[in-house]
Order: sequence, then C-alpha cells, then structure tokens
Amino acid sequence: PVVGWECTYAHEKLNVVLTVYVDDFKMAGPRDNLAKGWALLRQAIQFEDPTEVGLYLGCQQRMHDVVHFGGHYRVMEYNMQPFLEQCVKKYCDTPGSIPLKNAATPFYSGEREGNPPEKSVGPGGFDPNARELPNNFAEKPPAGLVSPEERGVMSKPAASIVMKIMYAARMGRFDLLRPVQGLARCISKWTCTNDLELHRLVCYINSSKTKRMCGWVGDPIKDIHAVQFSDSDYAGCVETKRSTTGGMSVLKGEHTSFPITAVSKRQSVTSTSTTEAELTAAQFNMQRSGMAIISIWGDIV
Repeated sequence: PVVGWECTYAHEKLNVVLTVYVDDFKMAGPRDNLAKGWALLRQAIQFEDPTEVGLYLGCQQRMHDVVHFGGHYRVMEYNMQPFLEQCVKKYCDTPGSIPLKNAATPFYSGEREGNPPEKSVGPGGFDPNARELPNNFAEKPPAGLVSPEERGVMSKPAASIVMKIMYAARMGRFDLLRPVQGLARCISKWTCTNDLELHRLVCYINSSKTKRMCGWVGDPIKDIHAVQFSDSDYAGCVETKRSTTGGMSVLKGEHTSFPITAVSKRQSVTSTSTTEAELTAAQFNMQRSGMAIISIWGDIV
C-alpha cells in the first residue's frame, strides 16, 4: 500500500503501480513488467484480460506518442465530452431551464455597460444580461418581474445538476472547478441570480465540450518531480469578502507536464491581508494533496 494515497499499491521489484476502485483496476509501469503484475493478481483474483487504457470512471482516456522538436513524448488525453453532454442534457431537460447560447467563459457577470447582448442559439429570446429577471424561465415567461435575490426556479433540481458537473470538473476539466464550486455553496439558498450563473456555466460547457485535458511525459522518471502550485484571490466573495483557495498538483520535468489533481475552495474565514490568504491557500493545498503526492512519488521513484 502507498501511504497517504487510498486504494493505491506499488510493487517495488516490478516498479508498477496499481489503483483499485470497486471493480476497476488500473496498472501503470514499464510495459515489460505489466504482464507480470497482472499475473500476480490472477493468482488470487479472476478477471477478464487487461486492455489498453480507455473508459475509466466516466472519463475516456487515450494514450498516444508524439515526436516534437526531436523529442519523444508520451501523451495522456482525458476526454470528458460524453459525460459533459449528459450534464448539458440533464440541464436542458429540467423544467425552467433557459435555451443555450454560445459562451466563451463560464462566469455570469450581470449587466455591463457597453457589452452587446450575446446571440441566443435556441428559442426563448430571454436576455441573460438583463438586470431584472422574469419569475420563471420557460419559453413563455408570464408577465411580472422579481428581484434577483428571490428563490430561483432551479432551486430544487440545481443540486443534482451541479454535483454532476462537479464530478466532470474534478476528473478532467479543472477549468470548471471555480464556477461549479461557487454554485455548490449556494444550493441551500438558491436565487434567481444563481439560475443565470448555472445557465452561463452550462452554456460554457456546451460551447467547450470538445476541449481535452492533456498531460505529457518526455523525461526519464528520475528527472521528474512532484510540484504543488498554490494561489488565492483576496476577498473575492462579494457577499462575505472571503478568499478562494486554488491549487494544482503536477509532475514536472524539462519535457514533462502531467496534471494530477486540482482544487478550488472558498476559505472558511475572512483574511486580513493578501499574505494571510496566500498562506492559508498554501497550507490547505499541502495538507490536502501536496503531501500525498510527495508520498506516492517517493514510493514510485
């Protein structure tokens, strides 16, 4: 067992690593040793013949080789498109959802002077940048406007939609972590403004579902190091003035950049300075993933 990394195992002699999730087994290491690793498992467990990496925990993974600038790189591509299409469909099939449009960013910023309205790609015609919101978002909204702070029409189904998107964000679309984290904390106090924020996020997902997260390795394992990136904003939450912690764990080398995990989490207290917010972020990231990455990489290398 690898200390600090649940359900992960390393074989020192074969130099292979195995992860186990319920009935999904995934092994990595020198190609010549993989067959020996599977043979050891088959002494105690019956399972079908191993295949190349593919669909794993809802993410379509693909490995391929690239020759670039004279160097040889092994690339892993994480494809969440089918899962994200399910997220979009879940939103669109929910009563009260707004017709989708093209969106280059995932954040709803409200009305901004001088910004032209974005072109709608579906029926309805509701302007998502309007300051006043209709009291529901069906194709034929009734007359009458309500405050953006009143209960949103997506308040009941929002939790299942947001949680489904959150899985995609954690698995292979780290760019979605910040907006979905901001919505997750509003589940119990969902407003009309949150309706628009969720709509904007789903529009962005629908517009960017073909994007892939990729990692590549072009160095010997002895030249690759575990790196923890940490950052925070300062007083970024407009309601509480609390900061948000961001972090990303990566394997780095001169010709290697491989993402491991990422996080976005609002801090639990209000910081008194940028320095305090940054230190809080660094401490959280090291405790949550930094030490675990160091542990598993030490066992492998």
